[in-house]
Amino acid sequence: MAHWDQIVIGAGSSALNFLFAAGRGENKKFISKKTLVIGEDDLWRGAHGGASGNVSGQRGFEMGQPEDLLYPLHQSAKPTGNVSYLVTSRYTQTLADLKSKLLSDSSKSGAKLEFLRDRVKPMSVRRLSGGFVLSTVKFSETQTAPQVIIASGAGPNQTLDTMRIPVGHKERLGNKTGRPYPEMISGEEYVKWHPNNPGMRIMVYGPAPSAAWAAAHAMFSRPSMLLWMARSGFVEANPAGRNSAIIMHASESDAMWIGTVSAIEVLDVPTGPRLRVTMERSQGAPNLRIPLRTEGDSPFESLGQIRVLTDQRDVEVDQFVYATGADARGDFGPGNILEDSLRRELVPYYDKAGRFNSDTALVAFTTPREDLWVVGASVFRALGGIEGGLSVKQLQERYQTIPEMFCDAGTPPEGLAVVKALIKSVTGFNEPGDTRFNWNTADKVELVAYLNSRYPGVFTPVERGSIADVVIARRSGRDVGRGANLPTASGHYPAFGLTEAEFNQCISDEALRLGKRIDTKWQVQVPKPVKLTV
Repeated sequence: MAHWDQIVIGAGSSALNFLFAAGRGENKKFISKKTLVIGEDDLWRGAHGGASGNVSGQRGFEMGQPEDLLYPLHQSAKPTGNVSYLVTSRYTQTLADLKSKLLSDSSKSGAKLEFLRDRVKPMSVRRLSGGFVLSTVKFSETQTAPQVIIASGAGPNQTLDTMRIPVGHKERLGNKTGRPYPEMISGEEYVKWHPNNPGMRIMVYGPAPSAAWAAAHAMFSRPSMLLWMARSGFVEANPAGRNSAIIMHASESDAMWIGTVSAIEVLDVPTGPRLRVTMERSQGAPNLRIPLRTEGDSPFESLGQIRVLTDQRDVEVDQFVYATGADARGDFGPGNILEDSLRRELVPYYDKAGRFNSDTALVAFTTPREDLWVVGASVFRALGGIEGGLSVKQLQERYQTIPEMFCDAGTPPEGLAVVKALIKSVTGFNEPGDTRFNWNTADKVELVAYLNSRYPGVFTPVERGSIADVVIARRSGRDVGRGANLPTASGHYPAFGLTEAEFNQCISDEALRLGKRIDTKWQVQVPKPVKLTV
């Protein structure tokens, strides 16, 4: 049995950013001298490997947000204005750099930080002697600590069982003769698969963003047939417009359908496709809108073609890929690894510093003792539900306050811009307010602090708060109504946030409204020449 001061479950974006902020934030309860981090690769690293075949120099998938929003917390920087989507190769490198920095910093400070590449067993996290004990899959030794942080992501894809899709003769899948590829696979696992065989018949089922990646992955393998089906529509497959090119190509290829998969039968055939998928008409009105961003910072447009299934029919495919959203209680998910009695202890934890203009902005879950925490991307799914109090939907409504403060590219609720905002609230970490200040990711506390340091004595605390509110409304599009696809007062649609000129103009306009004139340019002190005399 190994003992630690702190155990962090998860080794991806949420966990690494948490570890960085925890050691530097105002909330000192997360500082640890002996920390164990348990986790495997996150979705981004796995997806990059699938897209690139782990070949050096390959770009991989586009992540749907520019680097100005996706940077890890150790690389805080002033927005560059580059709206190109960050690719997985670049992002996974920044995570590797962050991990290296964490290890280096801990070594210099005399602290112990270890990474264990493993997964926590289902329902193994439980209380023991005033702390916690847990078990992992690969190692027999148990791990104990007085504090546990779950920062492991939203959870795995929903399974076919969860979706109540029966699979007939599933045991036949055990005979892989002539079929070296996965025949039924989740979207998250599928995008890690490389290479795929050309000429296959592939069906992707689901509206999640990972379904769009799966469709792109299938297109890359040159299939003989691609069918992408969702139950009601494809709106959520394109957060911030990042998958517009994929969706347009699938639409032009007549691959997109609205319908419901009701059953799958594994056929007894020696070669060729053996998954017979039964499809039916979906209940409810289909949403035929395809939200596409045709270029750069443009508004969304509805283009392309979606077909609607009106009867029952079968299709035979080689691969069935399902991507219908995360299941927090799925295998190894954040709600799955906790013992039931421990999960029942968890309560919502709301922002206490006024970062999000709401007293009920949900940023984490914790126990009454505040010794077990759920942070980062795990929060949005509310662990599949907690005992008593609010429902998952009600909790998500309180969480939604946070993505609503960002520009369109930052609004995906499990996206990295939102995850960093949650972590900053929980840890009390503030990003730099100097020339590295990022006005497109700053929360209200950080904006107020910037205004105070940049314009000392010019604005009152109330005025600084008012200006911060205006900046947030302008960059998020709330000053014209989110979703209206209209330009802001400055003539710019804030898909990727405000430019430097727009940010400064916003402050200047508010200052004039308050009867004050300011210089919004950074003042660089140039030393005066000194004349030397002998």
